[in-house]
Amino acid sequence: MLDIKKTTPPDFLLEFKEEKSNASYKNMRGDMRKDLRHYIAYNEQCKSSRCFCAYCEREIVVNSDNANGSHIEHIKPQSRFPEDDLDYDNMIVSCNAKESCGIRKGSHYFEGFIDPVNFSPDVFFVYDLMTGEIIPKEGIKDSNTPAYKSLDLLGLNSVRLTDARKRVIVEIDNLLKFMKKEDIRHFLKQFPSLLDYMLK
Repeated sequence: MLDIKKTTPPDFLLEFKEEKSNASYKNMRGDMRKDLRHYIAYNEQCKSSRCFCAYCEREIVVNSDNANGSHIEHIKPQSRFPEDDLDYDNMIVSCNAKESCGIRKGSHYFEGFIDPVNFSPDVFFVYDLMTGEIIPKEGIKDSNTPAYKSLDLLGLNSVRLTDARKRVIVEIDNLLKFMKKEDIRHFLKQFPSLLDYMLK
């Protein structure tokens, strides 16, 4: 999970909220939604010209709505928190994978949900380098804690993701035999926090 530092909202979002008395995400034009998705991704979720899903950290295509694309994810779901649907700090960009991330989360939310904006994920999670899983840090034992529940809700240990992480772990181990740590980042296209974890 990325650690996202929110930037200033774009002017067009602020103007939309001021000009429309009934302003909501649902009545925002499609082109404005795409501009907003682009703004969020490129200002908050890109590293070295690559953009990543806020939750799973797979590389995303920002301007595409297809399976490899992305969408604006409301951390607090619009259906349950309509008062927050235009709150810029409630919006991130998520991949379109059906078995994980924003689409899997849907309208679910619970108090204490660990998200990439309001929490630093590395305070709660580490990587199991044998299995490719994201696991709660040592000391977080109860499976009913927000850390466990957040991982489950987002499907961050789906087979698709753990297999992809295992491949990256092997690749990093191999590259470390003949490359400097700082050079490895240029070769790998996903999971920036896994890279940080392994290359610190």
